[in-house]
Amino acid sequence: MAIAVERQSEAPKPEVSSFTVHRLDPQKNSLSPTVMRELAQIGRKYYPQREQAGRQLMPDLLHPLSAVVLLGNNKRFIIGYAYAILETFDSSAVVHEIAVDPDINEVGAVERMMTELEDELLKRGSPTMEGNFTVQNGYADRIRRIYSGRIIETREDGHTHFLKINLKKAKKSNIIPFPVSS
Repeated sequence: MAIAVERQSEAPKPEVSSFTVHRLDPQKNSLSPTVMRELAQIGRKYYPQREQAGRQLMPDLLHPLSAVVLLGNNKRFIIGYAYAILETFDSSAVVHEIAVDPDINEVGAVERMMTELEDELLKRGSPTMEGNFTVQNGYADRIRRIYSGRIIETREDGHTHFLKINLKKAKKSNIIPFPVSS
């Protein structure tokens, strides 16, 4: 006697284009307690090894020199965040955290947030951004791929890779030059 097993299909993952980006300017915006709780919850899920995940997050997000990108989708206002704080001595930006709800981490959310964060930092005049990016889950490798050709300094210590990235260098173009005959 054979038993029929019905296969359940996986729900399709959302496309990157279905994400909504919210840029937060701490000078102009304030975060509601609900949004702050959601951010802290994502931080705790993404960084479970940290005892105090979420406690330092709120002061950093509201720091006057921080650049903050929130990512949402059609089901939730916030599914991830990225932020960097500009240094006053050289206008460089230090990336402090990038976190995406682990349930949807493989849909291009990190790349989308980094692109938006880069645009915001360029708008504020930052020539570079740097950070210690974790090796876990291939995260540092993803950042290396996104910024290949623009990494100007790197150090590896096993668990993290320090990367300093030139923001002023022109982004790669996918336009193929038309050959001109003489």
